[in-house]
Amino acid sequence: MAQLKQVAVSRLATQKAVQSLADSGLFDPLEMTVNQTRLRGLYYLNEKKLRALPADRVKTLLDCGALTLAFAQLFSLSRFRLLEEWAKAGTVPAQLKDLDLNTLFDDKDDLIKF
Repeated sequence: MAQLKQVAVSRLATQKAVQSLADSGLFDPLEMTVNQTRLRGLYYLNEKKLRALPADRVKTLLDCGALTLAFAQLFSLSRFRLLEEWAKAGTVPAQLKDLDLNTLFDDKDDLIKF
């Protein structure tokens, strides 16, 4: 039961952080095509807009945990674009062909805590 409560608390904190980023106008639409399928409804955090924020707004984002989420998304986006390139090329690097996903997504705690 305590674990479910922690999930609920973390979810609310994440929703608040995402809303703070959205209220700051930091999200832009992300359009891409994978295997001739156009993906819509995706958004990314615009790093240029983040860098242009006034210091007091950055402090607000820091205080509510939104900057942690923003940096995680920026890091993730760089990896996402790499996956997009592989999909367009129709290839997967050799070192990833034998990758054991169970080791990446095991039962260890991967929650981002605010």
